[in-house]
Amino acid sequence: MFKKFNELKKGVKRAIIVGTIPGAMILGGTLGAFSEYYYDIDEFFLYSIFPGIPFYWISVLIGVWVYDGFKENN
Repeated sequence: MFKKFNELKKGVKRAIIVGTIPGAMILGGTLGAFSEYYYDIDEFFLYSIFPGIPFYWISVLIGVWVYDGFKENN
């Protein structure tokens, strides 16, 4: 799977890497909002780092996998 990520164009790889922090914050914040009734900034930070970054990269790799499937069918 990482081989397919490395085959992407340089600009796309850079955009995905730069998007790690905002993407992790969005995913982690959403996950925290669904699992906690009320959480403060410390919990937001923890949700952004620990579950946010892995979920972001899992979604990126799934997206690369789907994109590669469309590219092979041409």
